[in-house]
Order: sequence, then structure tokens, then C-alpha cells
Amino acid sequence: MDAPLVIRFTPDRKDYIRASRALAMKSTGFIIIAGTVILAMIAAAVVLILPSIGTPVWRNTAFVVLLVGAFYILYFFAVIPWQLSRAYKASAYLQQSRELTFSESGVTMTIGEKTSNLLWENFKDVIDGNGFYLLIYEGENRVYPFIPKDAFTTEASEEAFRDVMAAKGIQIKKRDARF
Repeated sequence: MDAPLVIRFTPDRKDYIRASRALAMKSTGFIIIAGTVILAMIAAAVVLILPSIGTPVWRNTAFVVLLVGAFYILYFFAVIPWQLSRAYKASAYLQQSRELTFSESGVTMTIGEKTSNLLWENFKDVIDGNGFYLLIYEGENRVYPFIPKDAFTTEASEEAFRDVMAAKGIQIKKRDARF
């Protein structure tokens, strides 16, 4: 690496929402719970649509399962974004500009007056979502820096970022993060 790659940006609330969803979709526990809830909701809908299946107790249980599933979906798509939006508005720290400097030894992340040095060996991978990159760092502490794609001033700067990741053996995984 000749000269360090420096990326500067100021995140907005949508960046935090997209990053939190991408992080949830990376979590095996979340995927298992979401899959179980969806399957349970399908089974509950079948029980309610076809009255010949099951007993009245099954129908009551199916109704409760649908309510719990609807709450789970509402929580993921509405409550979490609302909470993140409120936290963003209330926290000057979340609104501060960031600077990520990619050097031979690692990544120096500066947020306001605080600086953290992240070593390359602790980066697990990078998620390429729609409109951002989410870096997965699991060192002494787990850190999930994100970079909105509009932080790259040119296509060449984004390509330089991808080249740095490839040179360090860090895989960039494409994730569809529309929701």
C-alpha cells in the first residue's frame, strides 16, 4: 500500500438503519428466529383459512402466533428504525463526521476527537449492502464501522477500498439490504 486510503463522511440516520439491518441479517440467531416466525405464521394462516384442520384450540393458538409474528415484523421494520432515528437526533456523537484511514498496519477510525486503531487480523469480512459497506471487526471489542457508498468521491476511490480489502484477504460479501 503506497499511501494510506482516507475516507471521510458524516453519517445520516438512514445509514444507521441500513447498517443495523445488515448486521441483523448477518446474525445466525436472527435468521433462525425470522425463519421460524415466518414458518409459524404460514402454518397459523393455513389453520385459520382451512377450518377443517385442527381444533378450536389450534385456531386460537394460530391467531396468537399471527399476532406475535405481526409484532415481530412491525418491530423490525418500524420500531427499530424509529428508535434509531430518535437516538440519532438525540446524540451529537452519532452525527459527528468520521474519518477512516486504511494503512499497512490497520484502520484508524476517528470520530470527532476519539480515535481507535483496528488491526487487520481482527477484520472478519465486509458486507456490501445497497448503498453502504459494513465492516465486521471482532477484536477485544466488536466494532461495526460502516461506510456509505456516497462517501467515495469517485469510482476509483471505491475501487481502491475494494483493492485494500482484497490485498488484506478480507472478503466482501454482497448482501441485499433493501429492507
